[in-house]
Amino acid sequence: MKLNVAILLLPAASAYSYVSGHHHHKSHDHHRKHLGTAPYGLSNGTATFGSSGLLYPPTATAVAAAPVVALTSSTSPAAIAAATPVPAPATNSAKSAKRGIIVSGDDTDAITAAFANTKVSWLGNWYSGPPPNLTPDMGMSYVPQLYSPQYVQDGSWASNAKKGVAAGDKYFMSFGEPAHSGITAETAVTSWMQNMEPYAAQGVSLGTPGNLQNPVDFVWLGNFLDLCEKAGCTIGFVCVHWFWTPGVNGQQDFKNVVNNATAMAKGKPVWVDNFEATGDNAGQIEFLTNIIPWLEDNDLVARYGYLGDNRATGGFLPETGNELSDLGKFYATF
Repeated sequence: MKLNVAILLLPAASAYSYVSGHHHHKSHDHHRKHLGTAPYGLSNGTATFGSSGLLYPPTATAVAAAPVVALTSSTSPAAIAAATPVPAPATNSAKSAKRGIIVSGDDTDAITAAFANTKVSWLGNWYSGPPPNLTPDMGMSYVPQLYSPQYVQDGSWASNAKKGVAAGDKYFMSFGEPAHSGITAETAVTSWMQNMEPYAAQGVSLGTPGNLQNPVDFVWLGNFLDLCEKAGCTIGFVCVHWFWTPGVNGQQDFKNVVNNATAMAKGKPVWVDNFEATGDNAGQIEFLTNIIPWLEDNDLVARYGYLGDNRATGGFLPETGNELSDLGKFYATF
């Protein structure tokens, strides 16, 4: 069956008139537990499930790294002098409409500021309000998220989502890895119809709950999609998360997982809205050198967001200081 995918147009960066404050989800500590363990991805024919329910790693095959494109000056001084007149450069011509970052914790503001006016075009933070220092002139749009039921209960989701619509935000994400927080697909659909669905009528594209790459999560997602179809959910895109190793097996597992997500999406765009490889900056850069071109060229993937929030384990920032690390510089410019 041919999958028809709508191209998502990136809105201008949204300016909120309020300050959400710093936010850090302690529940995301479980990500670290997955790093460095056997992959959990579903198979696309290159790997199989073992008796433990985990996926056996696919056979290691050589995966050619995409070439790194060297940065060059747009025009030489001589050419500039000869040109009459000199055309103005296109606004944000170097940006990737797909590339985003996930920020959290004490370094939220520092990471946000460091990625201003780079190839990164959107930002999420597992919350419904933007980082306090995010402004439109940074060139990044914000994507609110109803990560947890607690944000329905305390009223922050309704308040921030309303402000997001007023600010022109075009995309909302929903629950974060619900299969690991005791939220059933039935409960999620009920909450969706009450707390997400109303914004579809206001022109917002709504994303499914983000699920990890293990079989339990994909079964959960399948149940959610089936129940949502019956309930009349207006789903704009399907979200998937991935956390594992940067090696050749990790690269292939990542692609397997994304391919499974796109198959389940049945023509809807897919966001890999949370992903991260283990290892130091060099290992992650090698991983991304292969993966970023694959994501950019994949018409079924609308957006991707990398998580690099841990200075000690090779994040976007070095162990000291707020300048981008080698990984941060690579992700900002590659």
